[in-house]
Amino acid sequence: MIKKDKLLAILAVGVQYIGMLVLFKLLASKLDNTTFAEYMLFIAAANLLLGLPFTAVQQSIIRFAPGMGKEHSQQVMAIAVSQAIIAVLFIMLLISLLQFIPSLASLMHSYHAMAALAFTSSEAIKLYVLAYENALQNRKSYLCLTFFEYASKVSLTAILLLFNFANLLHLVFILITCNVLVILYSVKIGGFEWRINGILSQLRTKLSLQILLFSLPVACWSIFGWLRDMSGRYIIEALLTKQDVAAFSVLATLTSLIPGFVNSVVGNYYVPIVYANHNSGKRAVEKSINTIVLAMLIFSALAIFIIVFMSDFFVATASSAKYEFVAQYLPYTLAAYFSFCIAMIATTELYAKGAVNCLFLPNVISGILGSFAFYFFISKYGFNGAIGGYVVSYISYALSVFLLLFYTRLSK
Repeated sequence: MIKKDKLLAILAVGVQYIGMLVLFKLLASKLDNTTFAEYMLFIAAANLLLGLPFTAVQQSIIRFAPGMGKEHSQQVMAIAVSQAIIAVLFIMLLISLLQFIPSLASLMHSYHAMAALAFTSSEAIKLYVLAYENALQNRKSYLCLTFFEYASKVSLTAILLLFNFANLLHLVFILITCNVLVILYSVKIGGFEWRINGILSQLRTKLSLQILLFSLPVACWSIFGWLRDMSGRYIIEALLTKQDVAAFSVLATLTSLIPGFVNSVVGNYYVPIVYANHNSGKRAVEKSINTIVLAMLIFSALAIFIIVFMSDFFVATASSAKYEFVAQYLPYTLAAYFSFCIAMIATTELYAKGAVNCLFLPNVISGILGSFAFYFFISKYGFNGAIGGYVVSYISYALSVFLLLFYTRLSK
């Protein structure tokens, strides 16, 4: 018999990934290759902004909110939001200053820098809300917010596509609107009380400094994480065509679905429990991580075996028949991405111990090596080379993390 909270956690991830898949299917099948490629490049540009300050602070919510009482958790969330507000203001100022440099102004205009910042800001606060509810194991609230998010995204996007109004900025406006609606909905059902004065006052606390020191290394290495995850799209655009960008984006998105689903179930349900047990001293974090990693390895081997025989059907069903040729690459990219996801969960051990600085090296290695591999292999082998760059990016991260964990446990 599955416990109620576990069932709610699995349902929430199921709703999230079904919603993501339906939205992706709509965009991949209904948009022309060029518009779809522009959309995926925009998301990549927005992810650069999202990764620098915002994702780092999101990690602090996941790390510090569980197991310490509601008042402490509220304080952690308030500090995260206040730091996000400051980051948005700083990025706005930076974009305004860079407009005076013609070459950079042209680049920012091409990738819609201000629209990307607006999307990123709304996305960050929405992710904080979800991270907070998840960290406190408010499973029902998390499920309701997730369902509301994807129901609104899919329905509004479908209306846009139905009436042929779907250009890049219209799609971005839909995403921003849905993020804002989720944030407003969280006021009604969520556990966090939105008090602006209380939020801003938290910047002067000792906990704010602790969270800042925790977040800074994560923010510093996020640029290398972006190089690993997103730079390939721009290298493909520079060396090949927008059609190749679209095809690669489809492959990368479909590759991430199954491992991402598993990662989300583990991250949403088990990781908060691991942190809560560690914070309260109930169970050593190493034991929890060993069990989770072993289970994920077994599942990944089974999933890769199945996808070898079903890749054509999976690609055609989840995206569009026009991208079916990427199915031949799916087992290789799936193996690489599974290794990355398992390594990501394994890093929970280092987060729990406050050894965040150690993770700088795996991100630097995978970011630099991955982007170099993309450029080198694409230059020599075209689209096939993009697959080689993808595999190198994620395998290098996984190997670096597990070598690091082995070293840190050995040196205890």
